[in-house]
Amino acid sequence: LQLSGNISSSALTLNSGGIISVGTNTTIAKYNASTITIGAGSGYIFTIGSNASGTTAGTDFDQLTATGALTFNNTAASPFTVYVNGTPSNGCMTKKKVFLIFLFF
Repeated sequence: LQLSGNISSSALTLNSGGIISVGTNTTIAKYNASTITIGAGSGYIFTIGSNASGTTAGTDFDQLTATGALTFNNTAASPFTVYVNGTPSNGCMTKKKVFLIFLFF
């Protein structure tokens, strides 16, 4: 499932084996949902923008946001995988950097 733009939804369910991309391999976006359920063996394509020193989700890096529950149904045999895309600059690869890719309240 590939989404584009900063959008909101009532609920997101990623079925077993599915992969979600909030933006594209080169564009950044933020997806807001009431709940997120992630199936076994699924994945998330996370994109970091070229301004890796930036701190704004949806502008400088992708983010999935849930105002409710975030449920992982993965196992050791069927893990959830995060794939990282992008060509960050501004010294990102020479120092420690933390990206908040999931946010839930």
